[in-house]
Amino acid sequence: MVFAMLVLASLLLSWSAGGGQTARAATTSVKSDVPVDWGTWGFGLARSGYNPFERDLTTTTVAGLQQRWTFDLHAVVDTQPIVASNLSVLVGTSRRVISPTKQVVVRTFQQLGNVVFVGSEHGRFFAVNAATGQQIWARSLGDSGTGCQQTPDSRWGITGAPALDRTTGTVYVAAGNGLVYALDMATGENRPGWPVRITSDPRHEHVWGALAASHDDLYVPLAGLCDALPYHGRLVKISERAHRVVRNWFVVPPSRQGGSIWGWGGVSIDQNAGQIFAATGNSKTLPESSGFAEHVVRLGMDLGVQQSNYPGLTGSDVDFGSTPMLYQAPGCRPQLTVMNKSGELFVYNRNSISAGPLQTMVVASPHQFIGVTAYDPVTNMVYVANPANRGDFTHGLVAFQVNSSCRLTRAWQQEAGLDQLPTSTPTVAGDVVYYGDGPGNRVHAFNAATGAPLWDSGNSIQGAVFAAPTVVNGWLFAASRDGRLHAYTTG
Repeated sequence: MVFAMLVLASLLLSWSAGGGQTARAATTSVKSDVPVDWGTWGFGLARSGYNPFERDLTTTTVAGLQQRWTFDLHAVVDTQPIVASNLSVLVGTSRRVISPTKQVVVRTFQQLGNVVFVGSEHGRFFAVNAATGQQIWARSLGDSGTGCQQTPDSRWGITGAPALDRTTGTVYVAAGNGLVYALDMATGENRPGWPVRITSDPRHEHVWGALAASHDDLYVPLAGLCDALPYHGRLVKISERAHRVVRNWFVVPPSRQGGSIWGWGGVSIDQNAGQIFAATGNSKTLPESSGFAEHVVRLGMDLGVQQSNYPGLTGSDVDFGSTPMLYQAPGCRPQLTVMNKSGELFVYNRNSISAGPLQTMVVASPHQFIGVTAYDPVTNMVYVANPANRGDFTHGLVAFQVNSSCRLTRAWQQEAGLDQLPTSTPTVAGDVVYYGDGPGNRVHAFNAATGAPLWDSGNSIQGAVFAAPTVVNGWLFAASRDGRLHAYTTG
């Protein structure tokens, strides 16, 4: 999959311009006065992009969003910001004399409200005070210089979103040097036994998608860089306790090439059912759908394939640059939606993947339809960021109602951003849906039920926004290819 070429066009334009929960049916939003985490890409392992706890940013207040601060990462940013609430962090150390011959180091910790974790393509990883934008700690984890010109200097570091484990106080992050790190959230220090190597060839194999932490295991997707051979797309399972790779699932046999997992959300997981869902890239060995390439695949937690489907795609390089989004509408069986580069949106019954898609909709022009959908159980709608006009669909944001037959029907659409260029994926929080319009350099907010425009970020962002916005605890965090993390709130 030439994922790079889609991003490259927008990069040139932008830079030249200077719990793993599965969404369930609900009738009202869950409100909480207690701050919550945004601990993984898309808020949960269903990758639905839905935060049910947001009460401060609503259709009546979101127009008052103002940029409070920016944080300079000194390199382009592609990761969705991850947020930990009520975190104690290290603020200082001192030495205490116990006896004439003995001293001890005393560490001082301070309770903060929210802490944002974000990484750059130069391999730097930061913990930032969400209220002030001040750096708490930083690590240089590593990057690789490559021939893949999808970043301004062809350096690739942290692309996939990190994952939090609040039980152990750990943040997991994959760097561009082939290593996965487990860091103390409070100090940034390595956990014992880490990092763990997942590839010996980081110049050709890279983590594009988000990490997924589930039941003391970590699932890491591997893809290529600009389709430069050799690379072997796969899903890597790491034991958090044993600090080692315990299994690899290869999209195509290791004797062949390609078969990446490209989606920003990595893989999605239904923890209750013990199921992992992946959408895969094309094989570089013909046919392009060989093995499990260009398939929607359901795996067990041991990475054994349970069911799979090749939906019969037309053309070459028309694979999946998406992560299956898991949802269950009222009166329906568990379903997923997944976007394909052909411009098609597929709906599957998660219990019968092998039977093929229940519904196929042509939404966008070919080769542009990359991203992940979102779902709001209150509106019972699936949201799609559409990068390219096709037929009756316009570029911008499209909302589909799940009808009584468990099929999608268009509810509304709003034109926004630029045509024929990639965007971020949507985020739903409270009764508002957000998305970044890619090289349009803006984040937009719409009424989730009606599509009415409510707010946009104006000229405050000076680079493309490919990372999905994070909306939590009354704040909106947007990472951009202008090299900055942007923070907005009201009041």
